[in-house]
Amino acid sequence: MTLWRIKRDGQHRCGKGGVIAAASLAILVGAHTSLAWAGADHPPLSPTRDAVVTYRFQTEVLPGDKKGSEPEHQVKVSFAASGDRLRIDPDDGRSATILNRQTQIMTLVSMQERRYIEFRPMHGLHNPFFLGLGMTYHPEGTEQIAHVTCQNWTIDSKRGKAKACVTEDGLILSEEGVDADGLTGRLKAIAVEYKDLPADIFTPPAGFQKFDPFAKMKKQLAQKQAQQAQQSQQGQPPVPGAAMEGMRRGGHEAVEQPAGDQPHSPDDSVGDGSVTHSDQPTSSNEGQ
Repeated sequence: MTLWRIKRDGQHRCGKGGVIAAASLAILVGAHTSLAWAGADHPPLSPTRDAVVTYRFQTEVLPGDKKGSEPEHQVKVSFAASGDRLRIDPDDGRSATILNRQTQIMTLVSMQERRYIEFRPMHGLHNPFFLGLGMTYHPEGTEQIAHVTCQNWTIDSKRGKAKACVTEDGLILSEEGVDADGLTGRLKAIAVEYKDLPADIFTPPAGFQKFDPFAKMKKQLAQKQAQQAQQSQQGQPPVPGAAMEGMRRGGHEAVEQPAGDQPHSPDDSVGDGSVTHSDQPTSSNEGQ
């Protein structure tokens, strides 16, 4: 099936008083055959050309409840021809989300605060706007969306059904159906532009400050550990709960951690044979 997901994340803090209004969309689509690749098991599993696509998208608050649909949003997505990087720019211009499938790092940028945060999601990046395997696909006819021809597919999965229209160079131009969590949504491209993209649009802007939401926690933990070590040298009993507190805050209960503190996530499709190049790169962060 096409595992379709579009998710509008609300406001995310990026330091004291700083807010990132981040819109992230995630799509995981697979296919059986397509235009120029008829007879193949799947079309290109990620874009093979630099491109900028403008989408309109909408999600439903409750599956099957059209009255509960979220307002329609517009977003611009820049795709690298390498297939492993993309950038999502909401139409309000206040933020950007950069995904790197090779490093598994998500970067949230606040244009207003001129700062950014980098982290690896605990369960790895989903497959935003890229194709994947593992579902059942049925090719249908072709159509033109935003003046670009694409192949329609119906997709079946354990969660339900979906439909997608995919170009021969790996761009998803429309999507409607059920996502990985059983939620329903839809998107459609309203403009497609093929053009060379500079590499620096997939990195934080020069001069922006990197924000570490765990800096205060790390400092407090280091102070407690130093205090405990000093007391141990003086023959005094350790501060009650210091070790447990440090482990609790520094380890297992953290949902997400900065990129430098985590190993490479095994949950992405990198190396699963679904692409010949690095496979795949919404969003959350915390305040101090």
